[in-house]
Amino acid sequence: MTGTSQRLGRAFASSAHLSRNPAPCGAGGQLKPEYDAVIIGAGHNGLIAAAYLQKLGINTAVLERRHLIGGAAVTEELIPGFKFSRASYLLSLLRPQIYKDLELKKHGLKVYLRNPYSFTPILEEGIQGKPPRSLLLGMDMAETQKQIAQFSPKDAQAFPKYEMFMNRLASAIDPLLDSSPVDTTAFQHSSLRQRLRAFFTLKPLLQAGLILGSQLPQYYQVITGPITKVGATLIR
Repeated sequence: MTGTSQRLGRAFASSAHLSRNPAPCGAGGQLKPEYDAVIIGAGHNGLIAAAYLQKLGINTAVLERRHLIGGAAVTEELIPGFKFSRASYLLSLLRPQIYKDLELKKHGLKVYLRNPYSFTPILEEGIQGKPPRSLLLGMDMAETQKQIAQFSPKDAQAFPKYEMFMNRLASAIDPLLDSSPVDTTAFQHSSLRQRLRAFFTLKPLLQAGLILGSQLPQYYQVITGPITKVGATLIR
């Protein structure tokens, strides 16, 4: 995500500007001696947390030991002339509400989908005079199956089923990321009103169960079981 840290930094600066009680530095640009909150680490998560705190009017300081901010979202020139991602590629975890609240589009964030999205070279001598194989996965299902078939025709045939299976799991889990955890203690040691309120926190969990339906045991196996059993579950 090239430049993501700078964009989040601009979003943080914008949020600080909008806050009711911004936290300016002291004389000479030094940090003030007291703050309401301190964020250790100016990675993308730290910047987002600081932006939300500052929007609430909470005097917030962000401390970072490196010369760059953004953490895993940084694209950095590690070798002269060659830039590398710090590997924050899981954009599915950048929640839409964060994107909206911090106005990331307004501050220049652009998302580019990778296609192909995965390349795995294989360290081997090659087979029958052919060059070493590699695995290239992308959006084209037929081409992806062709790539997988180099190693296992059976897996290549099962791959569309695997994709449908995992997409269903993702659609069930995704809403849970924006939901508060269920307070199990509220069902035991609370008033009737508090118990009813806690009961409604079960709604996203119940909806996830409805999406998974009768395949819930298989999904449980995928999440908790060893990889050998997971493979058998998905292929058969």
